[in-house]
Amino acid sequence: MHLVLAAVQVAFASLAVAGKLALREVPSPALALVRIGGASLAFLVWRRLRGPFPRMSARDLGLLTLCSVLGIAGNQLLFLAGLARTTATNAAVLSAAIPVLTVAAAVVLGRERLAPRLAAGLAVACAGMLWLVGADGFRLEGGTLVGDLLIVLNASCYATYLVLVREPIARLGADVVVPVVFGIGALLTLPFGAVPLAAVAPGLGPSAWLLLLYVVLVPTIFTYGANAWALARAPSSLVAVYIYAQPVCAAALAYVFLDERPAPRAFAAAGLVFVGIGLATSGRRAR
Repeated sequence: MHLVLAAVQVAFASLAVAGKLALREVPSPALALVRIGGASLAFLVWRRLRGPFPRMSARDLGLLTLCSVLGIAGNQLLFLAGLARTTATNAAVLSAAIPVLTVAAAVVLGRERLAPRLAAGLAVACAGMLWLVGADGFRLEGGTLVGDLLIVLNASCYATYLVLVREPIARLGADVVVPVVFGIGALLTLPFGAVPLAAVAPGLGPSAWLLLLYVVLVPTIFTYGANAWALARAPSSLVAVYIYAQPVCAAALAYVFLDERPAPRAFAAAGLVFVGIGLATSGRRAR
């Protein structure tokens, strides 16, 4: 169990590095289309092997479309656009705040109450993110600021998606919801990624195609499937704890494959983010 969960975090973290390498040859919208489209095809085939899709109401389809906009299409387009403009280490550190942002979204949407410990955790984590993106000297031309802000926006979209998608998953099941939101996400991403992908595809070599295949199989299909397997056998709180290992894995992989040297500022900001996460999630029972 623990080996599987550890492997999932390494696989998730590898997206920041593999994506950074792929972005050298493929524009971010095209890479998002490849990832979402490939995963969508795999999940739809998997679902069809289990049986036909159940009938869904117009309300369900509308809600799942909103979930797809936030958690699939918007999430990936923003993440990869941000990754193209920042470092893999920064992307991993900022993405690690998703648990805290999820709690914030739940409070705003009226799903949870803002307790003092939770408020303190949100404040500390936000301070860490603002420090990392350089809010003390807000200049759009400075360094990785634009990319960092895109990653923060991506994390916020995904956090809202996690709050909204819980209700349809409880009613319809993950084996229905996940293929549907990925299928809708592929359609939504098509207008952004089809033309850039068609433009670069003829010139891609075997190594580039292998890298794209890796992005689809490992940080997408494997991670979603392995996490689902783990959630069926372990408390969700245990699965969630492993998310916090992703920045460490990503920083190590970025050091080896991208020669990134994290600045002291990144370590300090990451520390604030993790302290905030600990404050916000400590003492809360997993649902």
